[in-house]
Amino acid sequence: MISFTNISGAEEIGANCYLLEMDGTRIVLDSGMHPKKEGKAAMPDFDSLEPNSVEAVFLSHSHLDHLGTLPVLQEKQPAAEVFMTPAAAALSEVMLHNSVNVMSAKRLDLGIVEYPFFTHNDLDRLSDAWHAKSCNEVFRVGFRQNVLATFYDAGHILGSAGVMLEGESGHTVFYTGDVQFEDQSMIPGADFPESGVDTLVMECTRGGFQRSAHYSRPEEMVRFGKAIAETLERGGAVLIPVFAIGKSQEMLFNIHRFKQQG
Repeated sequence: MISFTNISGAEEIGANCYLLEMDGTRIVLDSGMHPKKEGKAAMPDFDSLEPNSVEAVFLSHSHLDHLGTLPVLQEKQPAAEVFMTPAAAALSEVMLHNSVNVMSAKRLDLGIVEYPFFTHNDLDRLSDAWHAKSCNEVFRVGFRQNVLATFYDAGHILGSAGVMLEGESGHTVFYTGDVQFEDQSMIPGADFPESGVDTLVMECTRGGFQRSAHYSRPEEMVRFGKAIAETLERGGAVLIPVFAIGKSQEMLFNIHRFKQQG
């Protein structure tokens, strides 16, 4: 038997968090913080989970809408093992320590008394319990070790992954989180299984939009570089809004490349 419950508290991008019950094993997929809400309203509905009932937690990647409340979930579900890729583990520590600083500042500036949700010391202690698993490595999870798990590279940011879960019945569930199938400048596109998936759970931020048939990434990069050059030649300034992790590094890499190419 398989059941899937959205405990994010919303139906849009935000505090991504889902409960998957698979052949009696209770698994949580991601544990995010809503980027447009504050305080407890930004958290998933952890109260809907019975104490010590979660057996495993999988993190798809290190953006805070998928990661931001992981230490809170760990405190509430101390028996759960937490799994992510090695690169995601390294990035997640940086992101969460920075989140403590941001929440502490908001406590002072905005008077949000429940901030921070966790401290630097809490994070140091809890991150020691994370299990880093490489992509394509098969491992067992659950109190009865009855579910097989495998990470696959999602191509979204460094360390991002989808996870294949196979229960005792042989039924497979594949959860993707965010995914990018095209190669980026710094990391290759997703390398997902093309068969053997019985149930697919996927992030679909732009799933309802079809890209133009004339789109070409190399041509877009040239157009982007020329737009920057033309703006600077006119004495203007260029403001590029990007995510701090993933897109910022991609932009800096390409701007450096533009400079080398003149």
